[in-house]
Amino acid sequence: ILSDAVIAYALESQYSDAALQRQQTDGQQFFVAHAEGAVIGFVAMELQKDALFVHKLYVHPERQGSGAGGRLLSEVAAQHPQMRRME
Repeated sequence: ILSDAVIAYALESQYSDAALQRQQTDGQQFFVAHAEGAVIGFVAMELQKDALFVHKLYVHPERQGSGAGGRLLSEVAAQHPQMRRME
């Protein structure tokens, strides 16, 4: 559905080292899930006042349905007890 050029642009603009550093500088935090020594997912989020905004939540296709995404969100909530809502 998407051309190779569009995919390359999206990857560069969102996932290059420079893009990820910019996102962190802009206030996003990243939590990474590991299992058996491998990265199986991550969440990128930003806390603004009492609300947590989830920008990205990815779980490896082979791990989807295993609860990894829920555990990531639970960890984020535990790290930010002042949060009143998640969007």
